[in-house]
Amino acid sequence: METIFFIKELREKGVALKLIENQLEITLLDDHIDEETLELLKKHKQEVIAYLSSISTKNKFKEIPKVEVSSSYAASNAQLRIWLESQSNQASAAYNMPFEILLKGNYQVSFFKEVLHHVINRHEILRTLFKLDENQDLRQYVLPESDKTFKIAFEDYRSSDHSLDNVNNYIKKDAAVPFHLEKGPLLRAAILQYKDDEYIFYCNLHHIICDAWSIPVIKREILTSYEAVSQNIKPALPALRIQYKDYSAWYLEQLNSESLQKQKAYWIEKFSSEIPVLEFPLKQTRPVVKTYNGQTLKTNFSSHTSALLKEYADQNNASLFMVMLGTLHIMLSRYTGAEDIIIGCPVAAREHADLQNQIGFYTNTLAIRNVLEHSDSFDAFFLRVKQSVLDSYANQQYPFEELVKDLNLKKDPSRNPLFDVMLVVSSKEGKQYVNTFNNSEDLQSITKDKNTTSKFDLLFYADEAANNSISFKAEYNTDLFERNL
Repeated sequence: METIFFIKELREKGVALKLIENQLEITLLDDHIDEETLELLKKHKQEVIAYLSSISTKNKFKEIPKVEVSSSYAASNAQLRIWLESQSNQASAAYNMPFEILLKGNYQVSFFKEVLHHVINRHEILRTLFKLDENQDLRQYVLPESDKTFKIAFEDYRSSDHSLDNVNNYIKKDAAVPFHLEKGPLLRAAILQYKDDEYIFYCNLHHIICDAWSIPVIKREILTSYEAVSQNIKPALPALRIQYKDYSAWYLEQLNSESLQKQKAYWIEKFSSEIPVLEFPLKQTRPVVKTYNGQTLKTNFSSHTSALLKEYADQNNASLFMVMLGTLHIMLSRYTGAEDIIIGCPVAAREHADLQNQIGFYTNTLAIRNVLEHSDSFDAFFLRVKQSVLDSYANQQYPFEELVKDLNLKKDPSRNPLFDVMLVVSSKEGKQYVNTFNNSEDLQSITKDKNTTSKFDLLFYADEAANNSISFKAEYNTDLFERNL
């Protein structure tokens, strides 16, 4: 098993590794590690230690420096891209990131205001606004801890005969409301009570201040803080050495480093030939300007099919993501006739130790390109897919936004740059923070899918469920595709 890939897989499962005096320190993001992952970690422990030791020797750990206090701070490349794409209300709402926590028991709703203010004060990014300065550069403006703009709503639906419908309607309506990136706040929260001892804690954030890997952190901190506040004690959360503004300044400086310049060369070479455009059979002419109207379809692979997919991955020392990527490429080729296809995938981009327990938009996007030959067997094609994924992971720090600028692509307002299909494979959805406070399996059974947007032509999600089956979702643009097309 390639050690760098194994470490990457562990991180995506919420297991962070750090070498301290040649001893392996393990941090669990969600206080849970499954037995299979634990056994693999034990089996490959010495390989991991050797790899981390070699990295440590080559590149001594350097802390991310703190920036000087200022009235505003540089925005990251990713934030600039999201800000540009969010200039219309429809596009901005597509980047809303709502999540829910099921609460069972006797809760004091009033405590949540204190809890939320504690978490917001702790993470500056949650009280950050975005404006253009006099030079038309996008800047981050951090509101002071004393700011009281944020409010938490409370709705009591217990008297209704359709209390859960009211909860779902509230969430569906709020999830479609865009945020104002200049005025803020860029998160909204509500306690929705539908039974005497059952509530939904609902929170919605804009993607410019949050990514998918931040959600478990937010959940954990909210619930840990509530437990402390309910006992009239101060929440004891790990100290944050840096804030997002420090990361942003540091990362912009890293663009000129030797390592990122080498990664830049890899990506430039990868896209040196003519860049393909995926042409789907559509229900109508593609709109001149990209739209974000969408719907989501869901299904589950059978236990047998799920087991076969994971068995194939294991036999090839690969990941489920690699298997799904190769399969999706072939499927897209069958529907479009294309052989040279680019598929996007997000990566956490939190390799630096200072980025543990951080909330913010750190995610980078990889544009993974593969070419399917007529003579290929699946095994032969899969080997190339696997290698392209490993190569992409090895060069994952170079920002997607910089690559788009480097390639000097002709802007097409009807499409995303480089790719129109994204694949996300996760083993954590629905299991991000499961304890007596939050039974996510119950949550999935009582809430409905409320998404009515799509950021891409097609966005596919594959998730390993707790019972080892694989759930599958397809988010599609309704201006391009019909449900039964």
